[in-house]
Amino acid sequence: MEEITPKFKLGDVVQLKSGGPEMTVSELIMVLNMSTASYDKFTGKVKCQWFSNKERKEETFVQDTIEKIEL
Repeated sequence: MEEITPKFKLGDVVQLKSGGPEMTVSELIMVLNMSTASYDKFTGKVKCQWFSNKERKEETFVQDTIEKIEL
């Protein structure tokens, strides 16, 4: 299986390529390696957080569906 390289880092501000709210990358989703008991491979998914009407929202996205916003 080909190793996936993260396109984003924690704290990056991103948006879905199709539009939507600005979101903050809060976690890179990693795979647990049972033989070493460590998270060592990136899954290609990132968890993002944003606010909607003062309520914090959170969702996981495939990194290819979002893009970094330059502030």
